[in-house]
Amino acid sequence: MPVLQPSATEEFTVSGDRWRHRPDVMLLSVAEWRAVVEERTWPPYVTVLLDALALAADDNGEILNFRLHEFYAAEMSAVLRDGDDAAEWSLAYDRFVALVLMSTMEQLLHTGYLALRDNETSYDYRLVIPPV
Repeated sequence: MPVLQPSATEEFTVSGDRWRHRPDVMLLSVAEWRAVVEERTWPPYVTVLLDALALAADDNGEILNFRLHEFYAAEMSAVLRDGDDAAEWSLAYDRFVALVLMSTMEQLLHTGYLALRDNETSYDYRLVIPPV
């Protein structure tokens, strides 16, 4: 199971288009990213988050203008919805959920599975992977 611990160097690169990421990551499409992360064993809550991130990303692996509460109500709910749930069912968003999600996404950034771009009023995320 990948350990979601920061790298020893905590070194980040900022690309010309403002993506902040570990310098050794590879930019991938959603399909490529999914194939890599699905080969690994993750804790169940991380697996749900990874599936939701893949669902939220465009074909290039970018999630533009990310808003946590909207992501939780849409993509996170879609991943966890089962056949017995009503079509309009969604998860209840609260402060604890926000803390867990943001903490885990920060760990994914530090371990090389996400890139981040600050837009002042929102964030963009990019699906990446560390060297295999």
